[in-house]
Order: sequence, then structure tokens, then C-alpha cells
Amino acid sequence: MTHAGVSDTQYPYQEDNWDGVLWNRNELVNLDKLQIHGHTPLHQSLPQYTEQSNSYNIDTGAYYGYGLTGIKIDDIANVLEVITVPTDMKDIK
Repeated sequence: MTHAGVSDTQYPYQEDNWDGVLWNRNELVNLDKLQIHGHTPLHQSLPQYTEQSNSYNIDTGAYYGYGLTGIKIDDIANVLEVITVPTDMKDIK
């Protein structure tokens, strides 16, 4: 799990790397394990799975009113549950 996901960059964990795990908005690489990330709002109330990178973007745009989302996975990365808490519009005004 990272904030923005792991892309093809030499120093993915360097804080000031715009392609690193804090700021990345590029395509993610497949790490041969499930990646869970956010940072790029989806503007929808469900997380998005990308098969090529084996990743879930769980940033469902709480700031835009779509709710805050998480996923519950088992020990071999099967999704057991999607949990979305509705946005309270008082929090974004």
C-alpha cells in the first residue's frame, strides 16, 4: 500500500520524486503483488482495479462528495469487502 502507487522510476521512495509513491500520477508497474493506492481521485464511489498493474485505486474522491473508500483483503490479496463512508458535505465546504 502506498499513497500514489509504484511506477517505473529509479527512486520510487524518494520524497521529492514526482514519479514516486507520494506524488505519482503515471501508470503503475506490476510488482507481482497487489498494490493499493490513492492520490488520483476517481470521481466515483467504487475503487478501480487495473489488471495490468494488479492495483486498486481506492481514492473515490471524498473531497468531491463521492465518499471515503477502503478495501478489506485477505492474506493472499483477495478482496473481501469494499467499505465506503459517505462524504459529509459540511467537511468540504
